[in-house]
Amino acid sequence: MNGYDGASLSTRNVVNPDSSRPTVLFGGLGHMSYEMKDMSEQLDKLKLYADQKTNNEEILNAYRAQDLMAADSLPFIGFFDKEHNNRFVATGFNKFGMTNGVLSSMIISDLMEGNDNRYEALLSPHRNKGTFQQLKQHISNPMHVVQSEAKNMMDKYPDITETKLNAGQGKIVKDGSMKKGVYRDDDT
Repeated sequence: MNGYDGASLSTRNVVNPDSSRPTVLFGGLGHMSYEMKDMSEQLDKLKLYADQKTNNEEILNAYRAQDLMAADSLPFIGFFDKEHNNRFVATGFNKFGMTNGVLSSMIISDLMEGNDNRYEALLSPHRNKGTFQQLKQHISNPMHVVQSEAKNMMDKYPDITETKLNAGQGKIVKDGSMKKGVYRDDDT
């Protein structure tokens, strides 16, 4: 599903040393970039949600973000271009910015220090994504996206409970009605 699961709502506690009161980040009401949504209406809905969950005193900030969803569903983390060893990129988190942000810092700090990182090649922005993924990446017509996702849902994958992986091996599996990528570490 490439990270898009409809309009949901979430909360995050935010460390705010300038305030004795707790600060909470409310997020959600996501939509695909080709859908035209009224931001004022979305913020009003989010404020209503916040008012129901807290004793909301004030809104500190509001913003709108877009998550890039890479054609192969993996983030792009690494050197921005091949000519410069001091330009980096981290994007394509498929709505998993909290975990992929941490992973990005680990990979990029290794690259900056000249250390090897086991995920560098897998997540490199310059990796070979294959012809199908390159074509899929350029599709902008929503009908094509729907057809592609329908095909994706029809693909057969082994059940997660019946999957045996060797050390260093990964696979796409079915977990209930969801698809997941699993990987077995060399140490387990």
